[in-house]
Amino acid sequence: MDRLERGQVPFIESYREVVLEPQSLGKPLEREIIVLRIDKSKLKLYAALLVFVILIAVVTVVAS
Repeated sequence: MDRLERGQVPFIESYREVVLEPQSLGKPLEREIIVLRIDKSKLKLYAALLVFVILIAVVTVVAS
């Protein structure tokens, strides 16, 4: 069973992919790129938690 079918997609996933870059003359040039995939729903959650922690730190520093 594939991990996508099980619903277990990592928060951040990276992999290499070969793409063909068209050239004006001759065969296309093969170029390897790195693809970075980020789960948006988890990104929003982690960003909100980070903002909350920073806000608590700022309030604590200002209050003391």
